Amino acid sequence: MAGFGFFKGIYDANIWASLYDVVKPERRATALGMMNSIGWLGAATAPPVIALASQRYGMSACLSANSLIYLFFGALMVVGIFFFMNKAKSDLVSQ
Repeated sequence: MAGFGFFKGIYDANIWASLYDVVKPERRATALGMMNSIGWLGAATAPPVIALASQRYGMSACLSANSLIYLFFGALMVVGIFFFMNKAKSDLVSQ
């Protein structure tokens, strides 16, 4: 749990700041709002989904399965870095 809390803290601290590195200043408020909304949609659906799944698989298995969600989105962020980060940096520099 200590490792989870530490790495979740690093993730949360950097995800918002990294948004400002790749989004133009005039679009940052919209991007931040969209990112926050998507996060809350996930947070709203998680408790009912976990409750239903825990009836079938057990709470321990469901909580462990959350690591797959973090792994998926972490991999998605890495893919985004390789495909979009260099373009975004060059766009910001050209402004």
